[in-house]
Amino acid sequence: MDGSNGLSEAEAEFVAFAQSRQPELLRVAHLVCGDVGIAQGVLRHVFVTLARQWGRVEEERPDAVVRHLVYRDAVASWRRRDLPSPRAGEHGIRWQDGGLDEDEDAADDERRRAEVMAALDSLTPAQRAVIVACHLEDHGEDAAAALLGRPLRVVRRDDEAVLALLGWTPDDARENLELASDDLPETDLVGDAWAQAGRQRRSVVRRSLLAAGFVLAGGAVAAVALREPDAPPRPRPVPTSSSSAAVADGRLPLLQVQGVRVYLAPDPRSEANLPVYPLREELALPETLDAGPVEARAVLGEQGLTGVANAVRGVFMVATSGDRSSPVLYAPNASTPYVLVPSVQMPLSSLRSGPLGPRSIADDRHRVVFHRPAAVVILDARDGSVIEVPVPDPTIAAAGWARDGRTVVARGRDAGWLIDPENYGVRRAENAVSPDWSDLVDSGGATVLRTFSGEGELTGTKDLRGPPLVPHGTSVSNTEGWVSTGAWLPETYQRAVQRSQGLMAAQGDLPPIPRVLAATEGPLVPAQCYRALGWGPSAVVFLESRSERAGFQGTVRRVLAWDVTRARLWRVADIGPASLMLGDFTGSFAI
Repeated sequence: MDGSNGLSEAEAEFVAFAQSRQPELLRVAHLVCGDVGIAQGVLRHVFVTLARQWGRVEEERPDAVVRHLVYRDAVASWRRRDLPSPRAGEHGIRWQDGGLDEDEDAADDERRRAEVMAALDSLTPAQRAVIVACHLEDHGEDAAAALLGRPLRVVRRDDEAVLALLGWTPDDARENLELASDDLPETDLVGDAWAQAGRQRRSVVRRSLLAAGFVLAGGAVAAVALREPDAPPRPRPVPTSSSSAAVADGRLPLLQVQGVRVYLAPDPRSEANLPVYPLREELALPETLDAGPVEARAVLGEQGLTGVANAVRGVFMVATSGDRSSPVLYAPNASTPYVLVPSVQMPLSSLRSGPLGPRSIADDRHRVVFHRPAAVVILDARDGSVIEVPVPDPTIAAAGWARDGRTVVARGRDAGWLIDPENYGVRRAENAVSPDWSDLVDSGGATVLRTFSGEGELTGTKDLRGPPLVPHGTSVSNTEGWVSTGAWLPETYQRAVQRSQGLMAAQGDLPPIPRVLAATEGPLVPAQCYRALGWGPSAVVFLESRSERAGFQGTVRRVLAWDVTRARLWRVADIGPASLMLGDFTGSFAI
C-alpha cells in the first residue's frame, strides 16, 4: 500500500495515468461523438475497462490501448446533434493570420465553436475520428490508421475528402478543433473506476467459485491446473446432480484447460428450466420466434400498407411457392406486428446457407439485406423499396451491413465484396472482409482473431492464447471488443472436459484468451449445435441451441444468453418449428 493516500501501488499508477490523460481524451471523445455528456460516459466506461485489465495493459502500451478504446467507443456512441449541416464552403471558420484575434469576446468564441461542431455534424463518425486523430492529436496517417484500426488508404482518403468538403487547410483543422474543445467542463471521470473494476472482477471470481463448488459437491474435479503436457489429468464429466444445480439459477460449472476457462453447458433437455434472461422484455421479442399465424400477417403493398415505420426486431423467412421464400418482418410496436414482404423473393435452395445472417438487419433497424448467389437484395422497411445489386460471384453465401451503416459486405467462396447500395458500386476486396468489428478463424492450426474497419476491411490479426480451438460458422462481435462463434474442441479439450463442441468467445483489445461454453455429448446433440446470433448489453452473447427430441421426433431450437464474464446461462425464447409448406416459417431468421 502507498501509505500517503491508502492506495495500492497498482491503483496509484492507474489513477495517475488516467488523470493525466483525461483532459486530452475527453476532447477527443467530445469531438468524435458530438456530445459532452455522451463523451463523459464513454471515458468513464473506458477507464473502468482499463482498470479491470491494468496489469496486462501496463505491460504493453497503455497510451495506445486507451486511445484505441476511446476512439472506438466514441465512434460507436456518436449522435447527430440537432443542428443544420452547413454546405461545403459555408462554414465561415477559416482563420487568418495564424489564428484567432485575442480580443474576440466569449460570445464570438461560442458562435465559432457552434460553427465547428455544425461542420463536424456533416461528417460520418469515422470521418470525425480521422480528422481528430490526424489534426487535433497530430498523428501521421500511418499512426492514425493503426490507432483507428482502419486501412491506411481509407484514412488518407477520408482525411483528404474532409478537408476538401469543409474548405479547411491542415492548420485550419487543428485550430478549429482546438477551439471547439477548449471549454469543456472539468469533472473527475476517473472517480471510482478502480473500485468498480474490482467489483466486476470479484463478481466473476465469486461466480466461478460457486460454479466450482457445484462440481466439487458432486465429487468431480472442478479445475484443471496448468500442467506439463506429459502428465494430463483426466477429470470426469460433471455429474447430473451438479448440472441440475447449475440449471436452477443459470450458473455454469467451470473447468480450466491450460489457462482457458471452459464452462459446462447443461443437457438440452434442461434448457427449458433455465432462468429467463432478466432483460428479455427490453429485447422486444416474442416468447416463440416464428413468422406468426398466417391470418395475423399484414401484407406490404396491400390495404394501403406501403411501409413499416417502427423498428424491425426480427425477420423470418416463409415459404411462398414451391421454390421461393419471402420475409416476414416483426415490428412489435406496429399496429400489425407481422408484415409479409412478397416483393422480396429468395430461392428456397439458398436456405441451406440461409439468406439471412447476424448483420442482415442494419443498426437503424429499418434496412435489411438478403444474399443469394450473384446478388444482394436490400429492403427498406420504411417505404417498402427493394433494390437488387448484382455481384459478379455465383458463390455468394453471406452478406451483412458493415458498422459504418452504409456498406454491405458480401462473401463468396474465394472472395469478399464491398457494396455501396446508393450507387450500386461493387468492389472486390484485396483481403478478408467482415461486416462486423472482428471474427474468429482457424489459420494453419492456430486460432486467429481478425479485426476489421467500419467499412468491413481487414485491419489486423492476433493469435489466441491457450490450446487452439477450431472456429466454425459466422462470428459476431460488439463495440467492447468481444467476439464469439461456434467451435470444435480438439483433443486437448476433449481429454479434459470430455466434450467436443460448443461456443467460444474472446476479448480482442488485449492479448486474447478464449472462453468456451462446451455443449453436452449424446445422440440428441447434433453437430454445430450452437450458433452465435449477436451481442446484448456488456458481455452477453445470444446463441441458438439445437437438439433432437427424444425418439428423434423433430428438432428443438432455442435462443439462449451466455454472460461470458459472469458465467451465467439464461433462456431467452423458443424458436418455432420449421417447415417448407406454403406460408410456413422455413427456419431461417435474423434478430
